[in-house]
Amino acid sequence: MPRWARITITLAAVFVTCLVYAIFFGAQTISMLEVRHMASKAPVIDRVPVPLQDLSVSQATGTKLSYFGYSLEIPWNDVDPTRGKIWTNRVVVAFKSGNAMMLTSVPGNDFVNGIATSLHVTPEKLREGFGDQVRSDYAFKTLILNVTPKWITFRRTWRQCTSISMLLMFKAVMLPSQDIDLFSFQTKDFKGFQFGDPKRRPPRIAVELYSDQGELEFYFFQTQGGKAPAISQADLNRIIHTIHKEPSSPALGGN
Repeated sequence: MPRWARITITLAAVFVTCLVYAIFFGAQTISMLEVRHMASKAPVIDRVPVPLQDLSVSQATGTKLSYFGYSLEIPWNDVDPTRGKIWTNRVVVAFKSGNAMMLTSVPGNDFVNGIATSLHVTPEKLREGFGDQVRSDYAFKTLILNVTPKWITFRRTWRQCTSISMLLMFKAVMLPSQDIDLFSFQTKDFKGFQFGDPKRRPPRIAVELYSDQGELEFYFFQTQGGKAPAISQADLNRIIHTIHKEPSSPALGGN
């Protein structure tokens, strides 16, 4: 066989191989490259929530509070009413130590509806793209927080790869920092997530609580120096395990 013929046959074989690969795996390859680039810019997308291991509860003398139809106990008794502020669905509780707590009462499915609005689609259309886990804020947050770049494989369809890439973008945007610690937990009344490990004394720790009665978001702010006491996991657990819906209060929306 002439040399030119062998070269022609080889090039044709390479072309056919590349064409077949592009047809069957092109979209997955592109998605993998895009996600790899995303992970280099936002390594936090590789993290997933782990079950909260420290379940200790602070027994310190505290204060009972009641907001938006919920009652709770905080393990501090130095509330500074002159620096606090309350709105229709949000309250800031300041402490004389310099620390502070913000509690927000969130309507059911607020996150799902917000994502749908930002994409200019209906929640029903959103479910078509991401599946039944868009049925509630908690389910959708669980899906987003647990997705990682490893979810994109050659076995995925082009549509699945696109959906996973979008979920990873949501995750990169919604997490407050690239080294945030993610935890999941469940109590008798709530299930939720914690963003931040008190052992590292971050300036802000977020806790999200979900139930059939409504949705609550906590932010705990602590100063990084001085005499202000550090907020411990036992302190957070005291709040998480004592908060409950008051019987006479209407539900804010299911999850």
